[in-house]
Amino acid sequence: PDSVCWRSLKSVTAGMASTDLSLTGVGLPDPGETDCEAMACALARVISQSGHAPVALDDRIAGICRKLRAELPERLELNSLAQSVGLSSSRLTHLFRQETGVPLRRFLLHLKINRALAFWEPGISVSRLATEAGFYDQPHLVRTARDMFDALPSAYVAAGWFNVCRCGIDDQALSDFSR
Repeated sequence: PDSVCWRSLKSVTAGMASTDLSLTGVGLPDPGETDCEAMACALARVISQSGHAPVALDDRIAGICRKLRAELPERLELNSLAQSVGLSSSRLTHLFRQETGVPLRRFLLHLKINRALAFWEPGISVSRLATEAGFYDQPHLVRTARDMFDALPSAYVAAGWFNVCRCGIDDQALSDFSR
């Protein structure tokens, strides 16, 4: 929700939880393609086609996002976070959702799912993955994954086509890819 990719597509979604994007002329890699650069280029082309520049993120919210990424707390300490950026808890809650499109708690779960994906490798058990990613237990990871991806983690792994592409697109890379 705080990435340059999401901020570039934010105006396309118009506040909807999800939307379809046109992939005409994007030149998606073959489904079996696992080259991160090819996937990053395809994503950059989709973003470029949207015709929207990234929406700037409020500095206070960007700071909260960085802090949560760095610390990945087990639970949110809303009063402490709010004080750290000079806002009341209620104002932080409202502004965070307005800026990122998701509530703080959902953002923290998003970070934990990303951490689980970063730790994932063939053969790792879901319970070990849950523990290493900071979830309370395996069912918590499974519920969160089902909610975010509409599928169970075991379904992705068992299908054999699940692959984690560990690459990122920052502002400069997006600019380079969209040329």
